[in-house]
Amino acid sequence: MTDVIVHMGLHKTGSTAIQRMMATNKIKLSDRGVLYPTTGRVGAGHHDLAWSFNRKPEQMPLWIALRSEISRSNPRQVVVSSEEFESLNTTERWSRLRDELEEKARVVCYLRRQDDYVISSYHQHVKTGATHPIAQHERKIAPRLDYAARLASIEAAIGKAAMIVRPYEKQQLPGGVLPDFLAAIGLEGAELDLPKFRVNPSLSVAGFNIMMDINKAVADKSLRQTLARFIWLHAFAASEVDKPNLLSLDARAEIVARYAEGNAEVARRYLGREDGALFYDAIG
Repeated sequence: MTDVIVHMGLHKTGSTAIQRMMATNKIKLSDRGVLYPTTGRVGAGHHDLAWSFNRKPEQMPLWIALRSEISRSNPRQVVVSSEEFESLNTTERWSRLRDELEEKARVVCYLRRQDDYVISSYHQHVKTGATHPIAQHERKIAPRLDYAARLASIEAAIGKAAMIVRPYEKQQLPGGVLPDFLAAIGLEGAELDLPKFRVNPSLSVAGFNIMMDINKAVADKSLRQTLARFIWLHAFAASEVDKPNLLSLDARAEIVARYAEGNAEVARRYLGREDGALFYDAIG
């Protein structure tokens, strides 16, 4: 039976870099018996496969095409990747994914500490046109931040043994997310070409403020996106201290405390950490 890996992100955990690495090394991976399919890809990620779950079951020909591509290639392992799989927020949807694959799939999920997730995802929204305050953004994405509940819905569909849960933070990823991902799926030591540039870099303080001003002043979406691309290229943060301070330490600590119980459950259940420590980095 083919080993199928579904990398679901989460958002803001290096997914774009992982996808570019896999797409760039498609031939090298194929030589190792690993298929990174072309079916359902938008850019380097399999976003169309994830988005297909917003359609009716009888309108999902992409999955038929994916199974056909797998059959033709006859690989020992298949890897599909999209942070948009995060939108599969019910057991029923994950059960449908399992059935569509007709294989025993394993799911790789990276978790970012919730306060960092709020800041990073808000930053991304501002880069793409948002003007609402970060407090409003936090309330909107709150359902995504209950990791224990999210993982439980996946486990109910595919089983705990099929889940690979990885914390996404510097202290636990000293070599970065790319080698960690390869090790997680059994490709440790694979000699692949890694991205030599920053993927989706954060804006500097000045860049962030300029982007917010543009979002508020420019109504035309296409013009706003053109200006945004220019800013992304020329105003990204050179270091951690050059990034905008979007939440106070007290606000960050409050977010962390809100999800502490669920995070401890995740650490014990999926990482075998009896002390319940999911994240190690200091707040701020």
